[in-house]
Amino acid sequence: MEASEERSGSEPNKKPRRCPELGGKGKDADGNNVMDDTSAHTNSRTDDRSGLVATIPPLAQGGPVETFEPSAMAMPGMPPSVPQREGLPGIAVATGSQLSESDPPLLIGGLRQEYDVSLLGAKVDCLTVTTPSFISAYVLMPSTEKHEDGYARQGFRQSERRTCMGGHCWRRWSPIGESKLYGLEYESWEWDGGKGGGSDCAADFLRPFEARPTRVDVAFDFSCSSDLTSIIVADHPEVQRHCAKRNIEADGVTGGGGVFTRYLASRNSDVFIRIYRKDLQNAVIAEMLGPVLRIEIIMKDDVARAWWAVWKQDKEKAYRAAAAHVLRLSSLRVLPIIGDIPELITPDTKATEALLPLFQQYSSHIVAAAECGIDVLQMAALVVGNLSRQGKHRHRKRVEQVTRQEPEELRSILTRMLS
Repeated sequence: MEASEERSGSEPNKKPRRCPELGGKGKDADGNNVMDDTSAHTNSRTDDRSGLVATIPPLAQGGPVETFEPSAMAMPGMPPSVPQREGLPGIAVATGSQLSESDPPLLIGGLRQEYDVSLLGAKVDCLTVTTPSFISAYVLMPSTEKHEDGYARQGFRQSERRTCMGGHCWRRWSPIGESKLYGLEYESWEWDGGKGGGSDCAADFLRPFEARPTRVDVAFDFSCSSDLTSIIVADHPEVQRHCAKRNIEADGVTGGGGVFTRYLASRNSDVFIRIYRKDLQNAVIAEMLGPVLRIEIIMKDDVARAWWAVWKQDKEKAYRAAAAHVLRLSSLRVLPIIGDIPELITPDTKATEALLPLFQQYSSHIVAAAECGIDVLQMAALVVGNLSRQGKHRHRKRVEQVTRQEPEELRSILTRMLS
């Protein structure tokens, strides 16, 4: 642990300084209050605890504060303009939002004062996107390197794990089902902040390119006292009253050994909240930063795509939109300035309506036939081939209904509805 102590200073377990760019008073390395220097529009600061350099852009220009390690190298083919993020493993960096004395307190019901809560920042912590094959070939493949072969999974015949900036990601290609937009010329790429890292870099890097997200997780990190837990936050009376009034499900607790994760809203829905202590999950974070509370908003399918449309245009506005989702589901205020929830495009549900009765009524017959070695698809094709002209016309109508939705989206909706 000598290296960690050298980076952390003489008191490695001490709470980190609050980022002055988020407003209010900060603290120096010895814990003394210092006033913010708000006169400079742009400045650079070296964090003596971690060796990271934070460059703060003018707020009017938008965009988050970027942190990077000067010695870090980009992956082959990655544009040098993409910052080297995640110097602190898995911890969000400041978003550029500013606090002032007139802003409401973070979180709710006195938690900020009682548990010494201060905002560290926000980041994209998990990202799954569908991209056309040419984006994969000319943008993502040159920016990553193959790490190991995978296997057929989630509607794709082939997959591989690749090394990317900030960690690892999964590439899946050779799809089984056709896409209305791309036919069979599409791939799925996944960055998981908890397992591979690199999600925030990937989300930033993909903004100018064509990509359809199927899942986006946005994490808000807070330094806090060691006695603040996910259970205290989720079971706060104001949170519970808010959820009960709006029929929002408190979806249980997972984890053990002191690392408990609380969920607000159903995990089968398109949007829900996850709350946990990041430092209890990651010993390196605990050593360098001390207690860190994480509140994540998980967005899927149409909710994720609506948020992504905002992200592509304005990152700061997108973080505030994610904060609006958190506020709606929990009454927790994770940013001082809350945005608007992006408007959803009404999905075409005819494909779901056409397929749902099939699985609800005949799944046991289909599984039994397959277990007996009967090629169910071949038998079905034989029946379709012998249909009358009117029957074939109805068949073509059903095919049109099903192909209006993206295969991954349709599979995700059916899985949630049938589980």
